[in-house]
Amino acid sequence: MKEVFCPHCTKELVLDSNDLALEVIRCPSCGWFFLLSEAENGDSGDDLLLINIETKYNQDGSVKARAGYKANIGSRPLDRVVNISADSKYELSEKIRETAYDLKEQAKAEKSSLGIEEQMTMLQGILEHGIKTKIDFKWEDEKRRDKFEKKKPSFDKTKPKKEDVYRSLWIFENIFKKYAAKKNKEYEQRLKELTKDWEKEKKEFEKSLAEWEKEKESFEKEKEEFNKKIDEKIEKQKKGKKEIVEEYFEKILALSEYPTNFPHKFDLGYKAEEKMLVIEYVLPEYEVIPKYQREEYKRTTGERKKVPLSESAREKLYNEVLYSLPLRTLHEIFENDKYENIDSVVFNGWVDTLDKAKGKKKHICILTVHAKKEDFAEIDLRKVEPRACFNGLKGVGSSKLSSLAPVAPILKLNKEDKRFISAEEVLNDVDSSVNIASMDWEDFEHLVREVFEQEFAKSGMEVKVTQSSRDLGVDAVAFDPDPFRGGKIIIQAKRYTNTVKVESVRALYGIMQDEGAMKGIIVTTSDYGPDAYKFAQGKPITLINGNNLLSMLEKYGHKARIDIKEAKKLLQE
Repeated sequence: MKEVFCPHCTKELVLDSNDLALEVIRCPSCGWFFLLSEAENGDSGDDLLLINIETKYNQDGSVKARAGYKANIGSRPLDRVVNISADSKYELSEKIRETAYDLKEQAKAEKSSLGIEEQMTMLQGILEHGIKTKIDFKWEDEKRRDKFEKKKPSFDKTKPKKEDVYRSLWIFENIFKKYAAKKNKEYEQRLKELTKDWEKEKKEFEKSLAEWEKEKESFEKEKEEFNKKIDEKIEKQKKGKKEIVEEYFEKILALSEYPTNFPHKFDLGYKAEEKMLVIEYVLPEYEVIPKYQREEYKRTTGERKKVPLSESAREKLYNEVLYSLPLRTLHEIFENDKYENIDSVVFNGWVDTLDKAKGKKKHICILTVHAKKEDFAEIDLRKVEPRACFNGLKGVGSSKLSSLAPVAPILKLNKEDKRFISAEEVLNDVDSSVNIASMDWEDFEHLVREVFEQEFAKSGMEVKVTQSSRDLGVDAVAFDPDPFRGGKIIIQAKRYTNTVKVESVRALYGIMQDEGAMKGIIVTTSDYGPDAYKFAQGKPITLINGNNLLSMLEKYGHKARIDIKEAKKLLQE
């Protein structure tokens, strides 16, 4: 006998030799019928269900010749039932196997076709989805509303009193004066000990309470400052301040939902004088369009085959998707311009592709349009044909976008920040003889930039050094282009011989808010005080001390050293 379990109710099935031969079994507990292979493999029965097996017998127990054996096989995905009849168990088993295979393969083909159909529908509805889906972002939602959770220390003990220690002496004890004096002296000493312990506990409590109150005050102050920064952002956006307007619309576009295989990468800049937003948008490549329109199962060959989507149909859909993207982006910008910061938008659509002639990647602009808010307000996007609408806005693009013919952007975004200076290479000169704690401070900043360039290289991030004026304490800035995890990272380089105090970390946190940075990093040749580590905990701040920096240098093949005593001596000279 073989142990087999019902895939529906999981109870064990007792099989005889006839069941094994037929390969079709019925569970006596739940009444479901299965192919034996399904029961052995623990199949859930979702794909196929044997509804009924019918056998008609003569009075002598033999099978009626004309009735034979019958079975009904149902396919849930296909919502279909197939009737089978046979003259013998063996023939019935064979027909069940063949029919089951056909139904399963057909169901797989239909499932694959449904997936392709859903993908096509999603691509065709890019613009419609953007119109229907409201992006919900408000600066108010960014405010901190957390509460200080550390429990307040408590001290409920009352100061020991005389009655807590002393007891009345009996009459005969009072007769013996020396004994009474000794006892009273013991009581007095005990009271002093208890009072001393109480005062010690009270002092420890007062210290803990003071620390708790200080932590709570710091927490509330930090929370208040953070929320104040948000209020300031709202006021700055109302006044059309460049960095805040850019940060706001970056968040808006980042929240726009697109298929997972879309790049969803962009950069933008705000020209406050003209109230113009310039967007550099990375468009999806031609490969996002499915190559097949459906999948079919051929019963004669027993194979599933994908039916190709014609190139003309693929190109038409690609054009529709690409012309829909600038219209949808314009809609999302103008719809969310609550403080009237934007009068017009320039949209440049770029494609990252491979130059097959040179075997190198290239970044080319294939769509560009400049739309004014007042003109765009006259358009009903629910009824437009994307290409016609794009052309109506005097957009520029090739007739066949899949050919990736480049066009000149109407206005190109200037990404240069005047604070940034040319990078200098110092890392190659660093070896075990160099005490980086005594380096020239500008060289140290360039060293930090080089280290992080190598650290962030795989993520496609760019690291730049600011001017020697150290504008607002920003020594270097890293840019992560990823639309989901990305943003600006502020880096401070502190070539210190003394411990970095908590005030420096607090200052960095404030700079992060002003710069709209998603993360802050401090790199020092020394170390940080306990308060600094405590403040950074739970915040997007990374503290890198001298030992961490040496490890990073060694990771990229550069051995250096940090000698604080030597550095102090050299720097004093």
